[in-house]
Order: sequence, then C-alpha cells, then structure tokens
Amino acid sequence: MSKYLHFLSILISSICFSQTPGIQWQRTLGGRSIDKGYDIHITSDFGYLMVGETNSSNQDVTDNHGGNDIWIIKTKKDGIIEWKKSFGGTGNEIFRKAIFHSDGTTTVFALTNSNNGDVSGNHGGNDIWAFKIDAAGNLLWQISAGGTLNEEFRNADNLTD
Repeated sequence: MSKYLHFLSILISSICFSQTPGIQWQRTLGGRSIDKGYDIHITSDFGYLMVGETNSSNQDVTDNHGGNDIWIIKTKKDGIIEWKKSFGGTGNEIFRKAIFHSDGTTTVFALTNSNNGDVSGNHGGNDIWAFKIDAAGNLLWQISAGGTLNEEFRNADNLTD
C-alpha cells in the first residue's frame, strides 16, 4: 500500500508542477464561408497535410469549383502554406475518409453530386467518389461509383494503406 501511495504522490506532484508546452506556431486557414478540417497527417518532411471541406472562394481558398469542395492544404513544418487545392465540381462534395500512403500519395473518399470539374462519371444523386493525389497535390485518378439514386457510406474506419 505504501508503494502505491508513494507512486501516486510522485505522479500527482509531477502533474501539478510540470510546465505546459508553449505554442510553436499557429495559423488560421480558410475563407469567409464554412470551412471544416477533418484529417491531418505529418508528412515525411515534417510538414502537415490537412484534408477537409470548403464552401469558401476567397482568402486562402482560391480555386473552389462551387458548392462544397474537398480542400487539401500542405504546409511546411512551420505552418507556411506550400500548396492548397480544392477538388470537386459545381455540386457538393462531402468528405468521408483520407488515407495517407507511405509513398506520399493520398486517397480521399467522399460523396459527390457533381459531374464536372474534377468529378466525372456521376450516375445521378450522390455517388461515392474516390480520388488519389500525389505529394504535390496533383490529381492522379478519380472514380465515381453508384446508381441513379443517392449512395451513402459513413464508416470507413477499416480502410487503411
């Protein structure tokens, strides 16, 4: 019992007297409309790749296709933007999952009702849309899957590299 209390008192005192780490950098990203971040990944150069949605077309968002787009931002390790790109069409794209691959590529899964811009092959309503980009944010491929009605998927946790 005495060893347990001693360990507990060391733990409590180390928690109470430890210093909080300082902020190394911070940055606000987005435009004047609704922007959401959903996933973040530390890249091989210790920068960050952030994936979300944007409905903005101003400030940091300069290439929105219309409606909600999938928005991907790559920063250096100090938060300086290296590149930022919107993916989608004139309809709405809704983020579901990003898989960050060890070769620097990223596969994104979303829903889309677009059939223009970066999206082709929509069959009607919301289709499941997947696309892959390289480490520089260039679109490698995309595919829409579905029928004439609305498709949906929510749990993509079992999708991995």
